[in-house]
Amino acid sequence: MVRLTASLAITASILAIESLASVPAYARGCYPALAAENIQNVLRGGGTEKQAWQAAYEEGNFNGTESCYLQIKGYMAKYR
Repeated sequence: MVRLTASLAITASILAIESLASVPAYARGCYPALAAENIQNVLRGGGTEKQAWQAAYEEGNFNGTESCYLQIKGYMAKYR
């Protein structure tokens, strides 16, 4: 009985570790179209420009780099 309990505990531990390992890491990227949509929605809703960029960052569509910032600004200017 003790051996079975120990075996079950080990199996449960292994399954728990494997399930954690299979969760993909969340990576922030630069997605100009999605970030522009986030920004426009916040601005239309009455938010500030700072809140709008923060929303795009928190959604993972703006990574905070100058390159990404310029790509998003260019995308938004293209569709004004």
